[in-house]
Amino acid sequence: MTIPHQGPLVSIIIPAYNSGEHISQCINSVLAQTYRNWEAIIVLAPSMDNTFDVLMGYHDGRIVIFGEGRKTNCATARNTGIDLCQGKYVAMLDADDFWEPKKLEVMVYYLEHHPLLEWAAHGIYFYHSGITKLNIEYPGQTPYIWGCGGIVFRKPLLDRTKKRDGFIFDPSLNHNDDADLVLRVRNELSAMIPIGLSTYRTWVNGSLTYSAGELGNAVMMLKLVWKNRVYEYLPWHIKNVGYSFARRIFFGVK
Repeated sequence: MTIPHQGPLVSIIIPAYNSGEHISQCINSVLAQTYRNWEAIIVLAPSMDNTFDVLMGYHDGRIVIFGEGRKTNCATARNTGIDLCQGKYVAMLDADDFWEPKKLEVMVYYLEHHPLLEWAAHGIYFYHSGITKLNIEYPGQTPYIWGCGGIVFRKPLLDRTKKRDGFIFDPSLNHNDDADLVLRVRNELSAMIPIGLSTYRTWVNGSLTYSAGELGNAVMMLKLVWKNRVYEYLPWHIKNVGYSFARRIFFGVK
């Protein structure tokens, strides 16, 4: 599998807020990509840690830092990044996650050779408390709906989504906005590549997902399934809310 380094441009959108602990690994994983034609748009909210200082240590012209005047949320930051991007393809990367070196090479190759696809997904390594587990379920096509960190979108799909819905990521959602987007584009022609190409850190202290807690995230996913009329998934998510509630009552899990 070989793609010229000057193939189609891929825009990588990275929201960053209080991300000093992990953002170096995130950016280094982008710099290590075997596919070289990318731009990384980092949407930086005012942070209370050393995130800005870490970012100032990078001097690659493909990295663009856009400073938000105030802290918003991930959805708004992602929308801002997409408004600024110029790529044929768009990939999302959270500041505490990181990619395998061949992530872009594999995904661009696949999408270039399957021009009817609107988006393609790959497996994700979920990392929590020193344990890594590979998930290769099809996002948005199974009751367990994960976000868009393992998806590369064609930019025109996102443009059409904004025209239809008024936004790409719903700015009214403080978390799970990426799962909401997946549900809204789930019926577009897509494909799943069953290999792990990125790592997602679950329950990072200080993140919006962590702040919402297990029960809060379960309730939000139930609301999103109802909102997007994926009624066949309701029994699974009602059961998940009950499970999370029981864990909070009996085991004190947040």
